[in-house]
Amino acid sequence: AGGRLRLGIIPGPTGDLEPHQFADHGRLATGTICGEFLTATNQDNTLSPRLALNWKPNKTGTQWAFNLRQGVKFQDGSPLTAADVIATFNRNSDPAIGGGALSAFKGVLKAGNIAAANGGKTVVFSLDAPTAAFPYLCSNTTYQTIIQPSTYKLGQFAKGGTTTGPFRLTSYTSGIGAK
Repeated sequence: AGGRLRLGIIPGPTGDLEPHQFADHGRLATGTICGEFLTATNQDNTLSPRLALNWKPNKTGTQWAFNLRQGVKFQDGSPLTAADVIATFNRNSDPAIGGGALSAFKGVLKAGNIAAANGGKTVVFSLDAPTAAFPYLCSNTTYQTIIQPSTYKLGQFAKGGTTTGPFRLTSYTSGIGAK
């Protein structure tokens, strides 16, 4: 714990470092050093668990239940909850906020169609239509879905906003660098 990781990311981030607006590899690479997703897409296109231990659809594929890893904490010490996952996905599927994940979620997930279950240990996504690939939309292939606290305010990420990842971003200057 503690220590320094020095990376050169080419191309670097090309704009605002706000997770729901990530639109290029530079922002994704910078953001994922700090943040985590429910699932992760591997090089062979299989999925691995990250903040979700496992996931399962209903019989019709219109709902997906993700069981959350227990004991996970954000860097500020607060526990990861279903409310955090719900807030992150609501932000990413709400046209009024205008994030980059809207193209992935159009016709698949609407803001407000996500609920906690099983005493907050599970998050259930109610989809607009059966979607077999939905767990991939909860991975690093949808750059914007880094899980953030439900109390997250837009603009906090680049100023040291808390995530569940191994590193915390403390400052960011577009075109210059990130610490």
